[in-house]
Amino acid sequence: MQKNANYPVTGNIRRLIQESGRSQNQVAVDAGMTPQRMSDLLIGRGKIKACKINQISAALGVSAGDLFVQMR
Repeated sequence: MQKNANYPVTGNIRRLIQESGRSQNQVAVDAGMTPQRMSDLLIGRGKIKACKINQISAALGVSAGDLFVQMR
């Protein structure tokens, strides 16, 4: 099994999407990417670049730092 290089960011993105009540596809479009690209990033196909972190956090209405917070 391939390790997800984007962990724990991906878990936080999924959690924040769920908490927002919006779909992953809606957040992807708001972040300026295709739903397929968002899905690929969340499963570890490619690294999430800094510019995408900013776009995703803006689409979710949170700071970029919120995507890196370790949840307990």
